[in-house]
Amino acid sequence: MNQFLFDDEETLAVFIDKFPSIIIILDSDTGTILACNRAATSFYGYPREKLLSMSIFDINCLSREEVEGEIRIARERAQNFFRFRHRISSGDVRDVEVYSIPITFRGRSCMFSMIRDVSETVVVARQLEDRTRQLNCLHRLFHLFEGVCDDVELLCRQVELTVKEAMPFKDRCQVVAQVGAVDRRLFDHDSDSFIGYYSIPGRPSVSVEVSLPGSADGGSVFRDQERKLVSMAAEWLARYLERVTVVNELKLSKEKTEKYLSMAGAFFLVLDMNGKIIEINEKGSSILGYPRNSLLGRCWFDIAVPSEEKEVVRGYFESLSRGFSDFEENVESLIRVFGGDRRTIKWNNSAIRDHTGEIQEILSIGMDITDQVSAVKKIEKLTFNDPLTGLFNRNYMEKIRDIFFVQENLPIGIVMGDVNGLKLTNDAFGHSAGDALLRETGAMLKGSCREKDVVIRWGGDEFIALFPRTDRAVLAKISKRIDRRFSCSEEKLDQRALAPSLTIGTAVMEDLEDGFEGALKRAEDMMYQRKILAGASWRSSILDSLESILRERTSETADHIVRVTELARSFAYALDMSDDEVGRLELLARLHDVGLIAVPSEILMKEGTLDHSEWAVIKKHPEVGYRIARGTSSETSSVADEILAHHERWDGTGYPNGLEGEGIPLLARILAIVDSFDVITHDRPYQKARPLPEAMEEIERCSGSQFDPYLVAVFLSITKLGG
Repeated sequence: MNQFLFDDEETLAVFIDKFPSIIIILDSDTGTILACNRAATSFYGYPREKLLSMSIFDINCLSREEVEGEIRIARERAQNFFRFRHRISSGDVRDVEVYSIPITFRGRSCMFSMIRDVSETVVVARQLEDRTRQLNCLHRLFHLFEGVCDDVELLCRQVELTVKEAMPFKDRCQVVAQVGAVDRRLFDHDSDSFIGYYSIPGRPSVSVEVSLPGSADGGSVFRDQERKLVSMAAEWLARYLERVTVVNELKLSKEKTEKYLSMAGAFFLVLDMNGKIIEINEKGSSILGYPRNSLLGRCWFDIAVPSEEKEVVRGYFESLSRGFSDFEENVESLIRVFGGDRRTIKWNNSAIRDHTGEIQEILSIGMDITDQVSAVKKIEKLTFNDPLTGLFNRNYMEKIRDIFFVQENLPIGIVMGDVNGLKLTNDAFGHSAGDALLRETGAMLKGSCREKDVVIRWGGDEFIALFPRTDRAVLAKISKRIDRRFSCSEEKLDQRALAPSLTIGTAVMEDLEDGFEGALKRAEDMMYQRKILAGASWRSSILDSLESILRERTSETADHIVRVTELARSFAYALDMSDDEVGRLELLARLHDVGLIAVPSEILMKEGTLDHSEWAVIKKHPEVGYRIARGTSSETSSVADEILAHHERWDGTGYPNGLEGEGIPLLARILAIVDSFDVITHDRPYQKARPLPEAMEEIERCSGSQFDPYLVAVFLSITKLGG
């Protein structure tokens, strides 16, 4: 069974609390209310703590067994839309519409329910139902009195049957029609609450009497509308030649019905058998964006039905107009409004018949649910899409599992990919650059796939792609296409970031027994094998890329690295260091300023003195370099501590950690001297080169404060010899 999964409870809580609709989340097994928003507490009239201590059985007017049955239906997705009656804190009962979907919340199987108070709409709908029944009665009576009928008894009998159909409590009323000595009783219940009587002048005694039962308190259980309908029927029988009265009553009834519909916010539409608009209310014309009068007489299908919906909507219309069904309920369809935008309308459609039973018109009453549909789509997007890359997320796999992994899609090719250098990018350039790397990688992988393929961000730096009806030969071609796309990518995300790189593994799911998890594990194993085999060359290319970025940004940086490396090697030989230590010192000289790739060019190339904020940025580069060295390889990791410490001072006033004396790694103390010497003796954006004697004086001056005194003495001695 598919379920929505909400892993981030805090994000969900913030989202639903700001949502205007009533939202509750309840435990599917116990009915306990686990979460609710402000709209829910306002509607039910309970404080949040009280509402969260209740269950759905406390507010739903159905029995516990009935509510549990409805929850089972929603969990199985047999139905998501329900109509219930809920009891609020005041004791009043409200009619509600509930849109409910299964989710996983706090590790439990739960129901996410969006609730709308439709109490007023239900009242108006009931009034509308009564009015529709009364309108049908009036409509049939109108046709009864169109001509001249000499058979008064037959006419009275038809009036009796018509009025009877308009009564909501047929088995509790008595209708008597009398023509001369004729006396027919349709029902035989005693009552004296109401009697309507009219006679036809100039003819034998004709009357219509209707008795309506009284309630326990002496009042009538029938409303004034039923009384009026009875009186009207009798009056029309007496004055059927006065057709103007009939027309006026119909107009009045129509106006009242439109007012009821407007109060309910309903779209009221009447079409003839050709689909032309006979009647539309102001609400409907407002939604469409046209003046009401400009719509009358125009074809509904031409003006309001989008081309992609015409076939389906025509099908509903034909079903009603040909009498295959008299009522179509909760039909959702798109309409095209002025300007070309689409709105989603939920319709109740009914066929209107004349006195002969022939269908004359189609009555449609609709509610604009565009905002509700949009809200559901937003929830689905939050649930099934990765917000960073826009690709599907892992939850989506659970949604499509039962419909994707089926026999007709076999064999299914699977590609699993791991992004190379994500940690390095995050460490060197920041997480925004890492996010950009993931977005670009996802876009490149998606661009390498077909329209029918499914690409998913599986988590962290991993992606998977699913290829239906793809055998091993085709998957091999796709794999090569993906590798080629990434290997040929020369464009960087910006001037400081690394190009996207993806290591992939593949597998084919041959049959359903093989299972997705097994095939994915094979693809994952292959991916890691390729990553291990290519690791050394990839790490080497990463270092080359980092140095290339430095060379692109400033040629002096590259020259500086070469000079410092040579000076460090000579210094190491003078100190009689081992080959291993010399190698580490050379690597340190090569990488010590790698953290500068995270420093903006405008600061690196600035002429003149850096201000306080610019120095603060510069002073971050040892930490960036440390993270890069730690995350690249075991070789570079061996000099990470020295990279971090290469701007520390002998007297403890350096950065970033304020180390002092021999607490500073030896290689970092050596590098600090040769690095500073090269900076002094060569032009920089912020200072001019100084002669060798001045440079040596500066190094000696800083002995014991910035530099190790012993190392300074050795360095000066070899510099004098080499000078």
